[in-house]
Amino acid sequence: MKNILKKIFKPFVFSYLKKRGVVSFRRKRLLDELFEDLFEYKGASLKEKFWYYRHDYTSEKKSRYGLTKENYKDFISDIDFYREVNYVNRRFTRMFDDKLVFYHFFREFRRYMPKHYYLVHNNKLKSIENYNSGTVLKLLKNGKELAAKPCFGRHGEGFYRIRAIDKKYVLVNNNRIALSKIDAYLQKLENYIITDYVGNHPQLESAAPHSSMVFRLVTIYDEELGPGILGVCARFQKTAESMVVDQPDGVHCGVDLDTGSFFRPMEIGFGEFVKESHDLQQYGLPERVPYFDEMKSISLDIAKTIHITPYLTFDYIISPTGPKMLEIGSHGMPRSIQQFYPYRKDSRASKLFNYTT
Repeated sequence: MKNILKKIFKPFVFSYLKKRGVVSFRRKRLLDELFEDLFEYKGASLKEKFWYYRHDYTSEKKSRYGLTKENYKDFISDIDFYREVNYVNRRFTRMFDDKLVFYHFFREFRRYMPKHYYLVHNNKLKSIENYNSGTVLKLLKNGKELAAKPCFGRHGEGFYRIRAIDKKYVLVNNNRIALSKIDAYLQKLENYIITDYVGNHPQLESAAPHSSMVFRLVTIYDEELGPGILGVCARFQKTAESMVVDQPDGVHCGVDLDTGSFFRPMEIGFGEFVKESHDLQQYGLPERVPYFDEMKSISLDIAKTIHITPYLTFDYIISPTGPKMLEIGSHGMPRSIQQFYPYRKDSRASKLFNYTT
């Protein structure tokens, strides 16, 4: 039924989104989210759902944002965010979306990134920056823990963690492979990059024992006010060994911009729907994010350096030695930040994004 209705209403929804100025390549995403919300989200009545739809939100924002008739203008809506006029970095997306281009473009900040070793190109491991220390096999034998990720990837999809478990075998995620065959295995991952794997700071291990906690930080640049931080959140998996942080058993948690302390944990369920968890203590989080001030400082320096792109979303892992920047997104979705920091309540963001809701 859902797919039949989607086909019937697709031309009408696309026509409406076009009139609203939504960029063409985001219309399908909004259509899919609308029908997923209509049929699968159980936290709102049908009457409530249509109120949310009339105001350009999915009804899931009732639990995610705590969105009501009284506060909905504090948030940028799903449709508003994807309007052409609000796609503020579109001219420069390539330098963010391709991870290898990003690595070379932001060369002056490489000390804050994991070391990059190889690009898989034409089924061969091509050295990045004339790296001459041998093969992946040699790196693993020397105790390196590595990561493989696609140059064009999103949400941690397609991510591989690679580590030797003894002198003969290596684990690629949870798959055991002969150590002697690892180079041949990786050569099949066309357009992947091989980097150091970044593990958690010890203070974060209790909350995220199986995979690294990812911090999302959003900056806004204003010509008069300069760069500012809109919000920060932590995203981690309680049980799964996965970098896909928007799946069931995941947790999103706000981080206070002044104190670096965690607040308002949100647990992810089926269909990426979330519910608030009222017991912050259960996750074993530290009182303050390690190296929090350094992470903020790095982000503001970058936002100031490339202020021609006024809206940036950073993903970090806090390693034992400091923040490591995984990537910067040119149009990161606001839904991972807005439940903690509504965009319209920030003076820079409210000025940057045109508001029609």
